Amino acid sequence: MVKGVKFYLIILTILFNSCEKKISPDILAVVGSTQVTSHEFIKSYSNKLIQSKIQDSNFERSRVLNELIRTKLFAEGARKNNLSIDSIGRSMVQFEENIALREQLYKQVIQSIMIEIPDSVIRIHYKWKHTEVYLSHLFHHDKAILDTIIPYLKKDTSQFKNYSQILFKDERLKESGGNLGWIHYNDLDPNLEQIAFSMPFDEPMGPFRSSYGWHILFKKDFREQILLDENHYQNNKKRLKQAILKKKKQIKANDYINDLMANNVVINDSITFRILEKINNIVFDKNRLELKKDIESSRNIATEILELKLNINTVIATFPGGNFTVDDLLNNLRSSKPELFLKNPVQQFYKSLRDKMLTEEARSRELQQHQTVQYKIQSKKDEYLAREYLLYRSKNKRTAHLSKEEVQTLIKELKSEISIKVYEENLNSLFKTL
Repeated sequence: MVKGVKFYLIILTILFNSCEKKISPDILAVVGSTQVTSHEFIKSYSNKLIQSKIQDSNFERSRVLNELIRTKLFAEGARKNNLSIDSIGRSMVQFEENIALREQLYKQVIQSIMIEIPDSVIRIHYKWKHTEVYLSHLFHHDKAILDTIIPYLKKDTSQFKNYSQILFKDERLKESGGNLGWIHYNDLDPNLEQIAFSMPFDEPMGPFRSSYGWHILFKKDFREQILLDENHYQNNKKRLKQAILKKKKQIKANDYINDLMANNVVINDSITFRILEKINNIVFDKNRLELKKDIESSRNIATEILELKLNINTVIATFPGGNFTVDDLLNNLRSSKPELFLKNPVQQFYKSLRDKMLTEEARSRELQQHQTVQYKIQSKKDEYLAREYLLYRSKNKRTAHLSKEEVQTLIKELKSEISIKVYEENLNSLFKTL
């Protein structure tokens, strides 16, 4: 009987050890109920190497890992004290989830596609890298509009300016006839680049689809370097091939979302332009307020923001499986630069709408259950929970201001209560694969 019990205990020990060894290679450390993942580490360590210009070393790797473990300890401290994330934190967690969903959708739909790039294609792109084209264009999100225009342009190219004044809202493009000037390789959307550099000049062509809509292109002139160096080509071939592969996948991604956009998307133009105008006024007045303390600008901002808040749930576009509201637009614009919005509000609107559609497409594929997506959501939650814990332990509840000694005391206290397991082999293998 005793031998049977011993044998049973041995089997349990073997099973326990084998299960422990089956930890995911993405897990670099387990801290209580949460973990440090390779995704967090790569993001944090890459930023540190770039921003501080330090050299990679085992010491720096361990330091970043310990910083991440510290954040996890604070997050676990928040959980032990039943603290919750505030509304701003919840909004940022949701934002991170949406990004993670789109990234995972891209990986499954686009990155899995095998694309061959022969030497002949690389040589064409190498030639384009040493070429400039003088380009004008017309743009509209509806292909049918440009389909009606292109026959007239082919007969009379001087009509380009007339149509540009009708189609464009940007004053510079209106007055210049849609002139983009001299374009270099890498200046254009990848969908348009291969067309612009390969099309004949002095003949309007299109419509061609980009990631934003439809374009008519008119190459007025070009200049190229005639003598290209073979040795220089061979030295740059590998790098150029990777860049072309990235462009090809971007084109695939653009085609994917454009096909979604073509599927019964209905945009309320009047409401959209009114909302865009209000946002434009807020951004413009905020910029003016920063330059000069202007009371009128401050009042205008307050009025415009109030009107937006009153219309936060207004639907400005619908698509199969979802709606796009003012709130969706504002949430997406928070991550973009104000100058980009001021330069082209309509383009930023379409980008925001595409992001919402891609997010919903990812949800329809249940990608929110994917482990990588879950890791990224957990990471952002831990980040804001850690902040809540530091606020909770700080004397000043508005700012998490703690001395170095106080932080060390907290860490020591939490380490005595929360288990930490570091998987050095996963960290080491991570650098072998990079």
